[in-house]
Amino acid sequence: MEKGTQMNLKRPLLIASMALAAFAFAAPMAQAQLYELGPNEEHELLNVEDEVTATSTNLVTHSAVGTLECNLVTIHMKVTDNTPPEGSAEELATTVEGCNHTITKPMSGELTLTAGEEGTGGTGLGEGATFTVEVFCTFSGNIPFSYETNSNVLTVTGENQLSSGLCGSATMTGEFTLETKDKTPVYIT
Repeated sequence: MEKGTQMNLKRPLLIASMALAAFAFAAPMAQAQLYELGPNEEHELLNVEDEVTATSTNLVTHSAVGTLECNLVTIHMKVTDNTPPEGSAEELATTVEGCNHTITKPMSGELTLTAGEEGTGGTGLGEGATFTVEVFCTFSGNIPFSYETNSNVLTVTGENQLSSGLCGSATMTGEFTLETKDKTPVYIT
């Protein structure tokens, strides 16, 4: 083989091997998955169909009809996907207790989790949220939230996430704590 041909082959091989090395040593991809801690503090991923609750004692909605508050809001969900890089759960039921206004037909919709940069937490979205206040104001929209890695708390984010044709827009604030039916904390990687 001629010297020029050898040089022409070595250069692409060198570039290809450098690209593979860079790929192999790149930071691991962030993931958003639901897990609980096992007996030895190891992560045990939840399975599809496992039930999870998201509970809030400080959820507040500011709207044209006033401030809406409940002593307890509980979203009952089942895991629908818990494979990398994202997780999701669908609502089974949402219940409210001790509200300062009559709230009926509360629905939270589907929950999706999206990882941020490795180790920084991420964001999520509750798609298809809806509820009726005092029989005449039906609010609907999507509720964005954020979370910290290895935390079991979802923090509602954004403004004017909900709207009602008759009652204008509404902004929800507060936090939800994740756990299993038997009150075991559920964390997000």
